[in-house]
Amino acid sequence: MPDAPDLTDAERAAVLALLKRAIAESRYPLSPEVRALRRALDKLEPRRHGRNRIRRLNRPASPASFIVSCAALAGGGVSSAEETL
Repeated sequence: MPDAPDLTDAERAAVLALLKRAIAESRYPLSPEVRALRRALDKLEPRRHGRNRIRRLNRPASPASFIVSCAALAGGGVSSAEETL
């Protein structure tokens, strides 16, 4: 497979704009064609880590710790029974 062509900054910007527009305006965003366009876009403009990805929520270790953290956020005091959980 041949290497990527040498593009000027203006040409590269035009290609990126066309790819982004085609992806954004696609009627079927999960189609094989749009996925191929996204792969091409990723090669031309690699994603920064975490961009367009679902962030994982920090989950509490246990339901009891969730209750304690909710009470703390609400400004309520934590009872001694909850502290032992």
